[in-house]
Amino acid sequence: RAILFLTAQGLLISTLPKNYHRALECYLKSFSMENQIGVDKTKTADSIRQIRKVLGLSKFKEVCRVVYDGLAKDFQAYVHLEEFIENKTVVKGTDKVGRNDPCPCGSNQKYKKCCGK
Repeated sequence: RAILFLTAQGLLISTLPKNYHRALECYLKSFSMENQIGVDKTKTADSIRQIRKVLGLSKFKEVCRVVYDGLAKDFQAYVHLEEFIENKTVVKGTDKVGRNDPCPCGSNQKYKKCCGK
């Protein structure tokens, strides 16, 4: 089943099984309005990230750009797509202690024989 969207660039045919275009449009408008009036937008942002997770980053970028370009200028002013489409990699700050490494407590024993029990 194909879904047709009329955008500023012309006609877009979506073959996505669910109507993610429409959902993303609604969430971006909601995010914009919440941003304008200064209310908590965490739930809306989480919903947008959930759509990103389902679609995958490359498809999400494609869909997001089309939807964003179709929004009115007053909505666009309060939505910063980089917040949702940048590829963030989470890096842990500390290294994990290995079983055979010296124990970090300073006992001069192996971690597995000391605090790692």
